[in-house]
Amino acid sequence: MSETTNSTPEKPQTPWSLRVSAAILAVETLALVVAAVWLLSGIFSGNVRSLGSTLFLVALLLLGATWIGFAVRGLLQAQRWARSAGVFWQLAQLSIAFASFFGQFANYGVGLAIAVPSVGCLYLLFTKASIDATKDQM
Repeated sequence: MSETTNSTPEKPQTPWSLRVSAAILAVETLALVVAAVWLLSGIFSGNVRSLGSTLFLVALLLLGATWIGFAVRGLLQAQRWARSAGVFWQLAQLSIAFASFFGQFANYGVGLAIAVPSVGCLYLLFTKASIDATKDQM
């Protein structure tokens, strides 16, 4: 019996910067799901002012979690579009973090908890290794 060798070229390893960025986004996805479950529990315990608004927010959180979940998978596969999705999401979170530092209900802890991972993820998404890994994707 003859042995056949697989002549398909191997895909290069995903750089660590994309893997860490994907891990950060995965944790953020989990946070969105937890927030949606928390809001749903408020509906069942009767602690909501507007059922329609709460249901809309739950749907928005779950859609966001789904989108970011796909971006996590895309980053692990070094797809170009996923880097763009990650950058957009981190910039959106930075705007929320910035708003958390000011106003009537300012909370520096919440602002820092959102801003620090976002800045780190943005940095990793713009490293040379991340850009090079996703450059040839069309």
